[in-house]
Amino acid sequence: MKREVRFLITISFAFFYLLIGVIVPTNYSALGPGFVTKVSDNIQIEDIENSNNFFSVAVYGLDKLTGLTRIVLDACYKWDVYETTIYESSITSKEDRLRGQISKRASYLNSLINAYRLANEKDSNIYLEVDFKGIDIYYRPPHLTNLKIGDRVIKINDELLTKENYQEIIKANKFENVELTIIRDNETKNIDVTYQVGDYVMSYYPYYEIVSSYPEVSLPGLSSDTGGPSGGLMQTISLYVSLLNINFGNLKIAGTGTINEAGIVGEIGGITQKLYTVDSNKMDYFIIPKSQYKEISSLKHKTVIVLVTSIVDAVNFLENIKIN
Repeated sequence: MKREVRFLITISFAFFYLLIGVIVPTNYSALGPGFVTKVSDNIQIEDIENSNNFFSVAVYGLDKLTGLTRIVLDACYKWDVYETTIYESSITSKEDRLRGQISKRASYLNSLINAYRLANEKDSNIYLEVDFKGIDIYYRPPHLTNLKIGDRVIKINDELLTKENYQEIIKANKFENVELTIIRDNETKNIDVTYQVGDYVMSYYPYYEIVSSYPEVSLPGLSSDTGGPSGGLMQTISLYVSLLNINFGNLKIAGTGTINEAGIVGEIGGITQKLYTVDSNKMDYFIIPKSQYKEISSLKHKTVIVLVTSIVDAVNFLENIKIN
């Protein structure tokens, strides 16, 4: 009888720990290979057929892995398992979705600004006029409950923000206690910001409105929950090529990287998983930020990797592979 009791106790403990491993979440997240989507689905140009040669790359992300899931994914070389940072864990799911929309919209507008500017150098009839409206809060320390992600900042310490000065003003007031003038629900408010020890710095995205353009554009991609700033480079390339009707035959060109108003290409997360995704989808080229090549230089792949630091680098590459 005692032996049976000990056996049942042992089995009970084993079942208990197995249950913990299956259902109890941990502070770990993971990134894995995902899928490619045609960039042309996100931004539409009036009376112009968008190029079908260009693809953005998305990865799958899993948060709060259970212990068992963490063990399984850790054994998969194509997945990256990592401990969730305090920064990431302080953001709610609702806030994260809103942040995705903020960054995606800013990325679309930066893409339009760059593509139309470069296309205008080839065809002066092409133009885009935008109006700077302020900067949208993308992150704020969670103890600042009187601020919300998505609040639009129009002044810092009573200094009006413009497209020419906002970056310098943000930089000058990094980690400084400031007064923000914001617009929320069409109401203007002044809110004091006081940092605490251990806080991450606040971050923002510029908010532009399109005043006029030729050709006119629409942004159907804003209605979806997918996409983000990492698609900025490829959105810019696709728009530029479509505006000038450049032919690339049947080439499939994927890429990743953020884009700012000046056309500088920025780094993104999940570059390893994106390379696996591109390779499995048999893309011909994969355009990435030059600074991130070291992260994937040792990986085997069939896709040709193109390294760029700016949208001008990307355009120069396209000039060399276009079909006349």
